[in-house]
Amino acid sequence: MSSYDEINDIFCGKIDGKNGYFANYAMNKGIFINIDKNGCPVSVFIDNASDILNVKKEILEESDIKIGIGCDGLSIYFDIFVNGVKIYNNEFKNTYGIPDLNFLLDSNY
Repeated sequence: MSSYDEINDIFCGKIDGKNGYFANYAMNKGIFINIDKNGCPVSVFIDNASDILNVKKEILEESDIKIGIGCDGLSIYFDIFVNGVKIYNNEFKNTYGIPDLNFLLDSNY
């Protein structure tokens, strides 16, 4: 599920039913990924979301938002889709030891 606070321009996406996290990693300025004790992502937090993602605030209020996170030994691949259209993607160094995975946070589930 995801939520967007238009007043504070904060976007959050998390796996429904997961509470808390083991570690929080800053991918870059404003994008944070929270992981569980197994190293799997449980939530994403984006501060100043409309600026970082370069979209209008109204776009982030959409209900069909998916966040793709892929990791390998060297990189973390981060994508955001709204209504099936990729609005953001970036690649970060995997300096956190997040295991190899492909993960999709889906606001509809």
